[in-house]
Formats: sequence, structure tokens, C-alpha cells
Amino acid sequence: FSAVLPILVLFAQAFQGGIGVFGTAYNLLRHSFSDTIFLAVLGGIMISLVGLVVGLGHFRKGKVSGYFEGLLLFIFAIPSTVYGISLIKFYNHSFGHVIYSSYAIILIGYVGKFTYIASRIIGNGVLQIPPSLDESAEIMGIFYWTRLRKIIIPIILPSLFVAFVIGLILSLGELGTTIMVYPPGTEIMSIQVFTIMANAPESLTSAMVLLVLVVSILLVGGVFLMRYLMGRRKSS
Repeated sequence: FSAVLPILVLFAQAFQGGIGVFGTAYNLLRHSFSDTIFLAVLGGIMISLVGLVVGLGHFRKGKVSGYFEGLLLFIFAIPSTVYGISLIKFYNHSFGHVIYSSYAIILIGYVGKFTYIASRIIGNGVLQIPPSLDESAEIMGIFYWTRLRKIIIPIILPSLFVAFVIGLILSLGELGTTIMVYPPGTEIMSIQVFTIMANAPESLTSAMVLLVLVVSILLVGGVFLMRYLMGRRKSS
């Protein structure tokens, strides 16, 4: 109740301003939908791919992968504002201008902050695969990349999907690092709400938050629907 009740209060506060407040909230946020969804989806993909590379290290029990996972844990533990400032200090130079002035700086923030979670999810999935399965295919002369494509990845697809969804959700809600590094002209839903809420009426702020919630639910729900439809197509 302590977690859900505050969300329910948003509905009551939003409707205090009448139905028209949702139109105002939509007009304030509609330009940020495309940037937010694009960056969240791309961030989820990149997070899951890097997490896959690190997670596959559990299969071979490589020390390099373990060190890299430790580095990801260190970045994950760094406060978002500290991490954002470090990105600014490093990339705000001539050699990093292309990254600093584009979406790339935001994506680096997403990948740095959240890949550790994806690597743990995928790594746990990899650990469920019997080593003898890969060893048998290797003895038969099947190359590693073929084994990876035909055997390992199909088995860990559920873990890979969960890692993508979690990366997507975390990227959608990330504020601390994003607000520090986002380039001019970029519009993100969470940043729009954060900057407007200081001077906006309570009903308008609540309506904007509800719209963010609806967009997030629709996006995540759409991902699950696509997975369901793809699964039915394969089974048929």
C-alpha cells in the first residue's frame, strides 16, 4: 500500500483540474515521446548485447569477463550525478565532441549504469546450460560462432529478453545521469516533467506523470505482445 497508494493519489490530483488538463499535459510532452522511446529501446538493445558478451564469459569461466563484470558493478554503484559529471568532464573536449553533442552520450550513460544488471541476468541463464552440451558440439567440429548461434543463444533467449525489458524500463525512467548529459534539442519525458513541475499546478504535474506512466506501460506491453506473437508464429 505504501508503494501503490501514492500512484493512485496521482489520479485524484490530475482530475481535480478537469479533463482539459490532460490535453495541456499532452501538448507539453508530445514532442518528447519519440526521443524517449527511441533512446529507451536502443538503450535496452545495447544493454542486453553488452550484457550478453559479459554473461557468456560465465560459460567459459574467463577471468577477463569477471574483471569486466566487476568494473560494471563499480559503475553501477556510482551515484548518477557523479557518473554524469564524469561523462561531461571526459567527453566535453574536441576529441569527444561528436559523442558529447549527440544521443551517444545518453546511450553511454544507460549502458554504463545498467549493463551490470543485464549481465547478471544473462549470466545466470548461461550457467543453466550444461557444459557438456557445448563440449559435445565442439568435439563434433562445430565452430564456436555456430554453436553460439544454434545452441547457446536459443537456450538463453528468455534471459536475453528479460535483460532487454529491464534495460528498457530502466532507460525510460533514468533521470540522474540523463539530466546531466543530454545535449541541446533532446527532449526526454522524465526531464520535461522534472523541469516543469516546479512552476506547474499540482493537477498538471500529476497529469503529465500519468501520461508518462501510460506511455511506459504501452511500450513495455507492446514488447511483450511482439514476443507473444513471434512465439505463436514459431509454434504454428
